[in-house]
Amino acid sequence: MIDEAARRTALAQFPAGTPLLVVAPAGAGFAALLAERADRAVGLRALDEIAAGDGPVDLAVPHVLLEGLEDLAEPEAFLAGLRTRTPQARLFVLVANAAHVRALGAFYIGTPLAAGHPLVQDELEPLFSGAGWQPLAIRPIRDPSVPPAPALPIVLTIGPIGFTVADAATLERAATAAYLVIADPR
Repeated sequence: MIDEAARRTALAQFPAGTPLLVVAPAGAGFAALLAERADRAVGLRALDEIAAGDGPVDLAVPHVLLEGLEDLAEPEAFLAGLRTRTPQARLFVLVANAAHVRALGAFYIGTPLAAGHPLVQDELEPLFSGAGWQPLAIRPIRDPSVPPAPALPIVLTIGPIGFTVADAATLERAATAAYLVIADPR
């Protein structure tokens, strides 16, 4: 689940004055964060515009920060198209983790995980590689509301659902709200 804290963390990767194009779903919250930042080197475009191929994209933009990949029906095709439209850019992508315990809890009570293709960590490297990007890092963004376990197994309760977590690797997957993927064009 991408929240304001994750967006702030991603934006903090870029010192003031660093040229950056932010591509995110309309209403994702970046407009307010960018207004607060007041950095003329940063532009904002709606994900659906870029996905539809509407409007120009500066081919020389050195950095693209993307959110909403999991809401696209064909994320690999989108990434390949973005690679063509921004051939020199380093890509920073906030990806919601479909294995996040809060996302799974919401799913069980009827909220969809994503509009397009929910993603988990093991899908990220093949997805980016298949679209012509070389993943440099896949950094987990941990949900601070999921406490570290003093001893396993534990039960994480989300609403009416309880998830039994028996090992540290599963707890890490469940506690990761999102990933920040950093990739260069191949």
